[in-house]
Amino acid sequence: MHRIRHWREYVLVAGDFAVFNLGLWLALSVRHARIQELGFFFQHFPAFNILFALWVFSAYAIGLYDLRRIRGLEFQLRGVLTALAVNFGVGVAFFYFFYPYKVVGMTPKTHLVLTALFGHLAIFLWRRATVGVFRMSQFRTRVAFVGETPYIREVREDLQRHPQLGYVPVPLKIGAVDIVVAEATWLDRHWHEVEETMGELVESGVRVMRLRDFYESVMGKIMVERAVSATWLLSRVLSRRRGWYGPVKRGMDAAGAAVGLVVLFPFMFISAILIRFFDGPPVLFGQRRVGHLGREFMMWKFRTMAPGAETREAFPADGNTGESLVTPVGMVLRRLRIDEFPQLWNVLVGEMSLVGPRPEWTREVEALERTIPHYRIRHLVRPGITGWAQLNFRATRDPGDSIEKLRYDLWYLEHVSLDVDLTILLRTIRRVVVGDAKVAPARSRVLYLDQEEAEHAAHIGALLRRHRN
Repeated sequence: MHRIRHWREYVLVAGDFAVFNLGLWLALSVRHARIQELGFFFQHFPAFNILFALWVFSAYAIGLYDLRRIRGLEFQLRGVLTALAVNFGVGVAFFYFFYPYKVVGMTPKTHLVLTALFGHLAIFLWRRATVGVFRMSQFRTRVAFVGETPYIREVREDLQRHPQLGYVPVPLKIGAVDIVVAEATWLDRHWHEVEETMGELVESGVRVMRLRDFYESVMGKIMVERAVSATWLLSRVLSRRRGWYGPVKRGMDAAGAAVGLVVLFPFMFISAILIRFFDGPPVLFGQRRVGHLGREFMMWKFRTMAPGAETREAFPADGNTGESLVTPVGMVLRRLRIDEFPQLWNVLVGEMSLVGPRPEWTREVEALERTIPHYRIRHLVRPGITGWAQLNFRATRDPGDSIEKLRYDLWYLEHVSLDVDLTILLRTIRRVVVGDAKVAPARSRVLYLDQEEAEHAAHIGALLRRHRN
């Protein structure tokens, strides 16, 4: 299922290396006012292509390989300009600090500036061209959906909004389908209606997939209803709690938090002074959050709201999330995510991790458990400063947003690994640039649990609550 999307990402990466080298050749030609021979170009090729690998790495962090988001002109332009600024700094550091000029044999100045300009202009044009090609019907996989459920409607609408992902929804018709996505329960109940068509499709070699597998692969999240299955919980989540992953991750968390506290101390010191001077004491704000296995702890942040803001209700009926109480200094700290820096202390002492589901306020958890009986499943891993849900969704404003966010948290629980953690840390750089206001609200804001599933969810929630201190 991931093969098509990876193929497209590989095309983008290969093309980026090609256009960066084109930018290098243009830079050399413009700098010396004549078309450069290949010999002179290849003198610069080794050192610059090491740099280009770093540029591709930073472009990934900025989100220029995120097929779901690169379709729009605004995102492409903003992303390329951000990459230009970051990558020029990377180039200066590479040639003058981290890669000795005696080894490179050069200290490029004008060549570096022109290569960065021409290369990123070419990247922008390359993105425009490839997205246009990806949207063409002959490069897209035809998907027919069997069933009519809210999740089928959601994924079908998502594919229509993001044609560059490589799929096009089509009617169930012999000879015009590449993949059939079937909702198992609906298929069992209506098998007689599609029996003949499904049989012919299978005989012709058309691939048939379960809706939940296709949904998870394309959307990057899991249906919350799937988590009421004891089989899913035992085989896909609890089975991952053993082995070397836990100790290694804890060691990386402790080391990363210690380094982060040292490196970021100047920013934290300045932030504390600004809060103390403009907003008055206290500088730090502590709030009770629910952590690993439901244990409560005090999570620390720089204070960004007026004193007394913590007395508000969880998910107030009037929709007031307290944004009006944010101070001017707090607004800047929130926008740059500096208010989260003190949580490195929570990571250092083991209450949090660098990556994991975001710890929620105890009052909100109590309210959400009345709507989502098995909500505490997300507490099976240590909460994090950043996480998969934070990359893909905004801060929760109501229970509907929390349901959507839980879908991403469950995906993380099922796929937790060091490479996923590292990917999330890298992509967090891009999320800092994207404000919550630019993230659309959840489309599917309710749970679809029948009576039996609701009972299973309640049992799972009760079992997990036993671990609470």
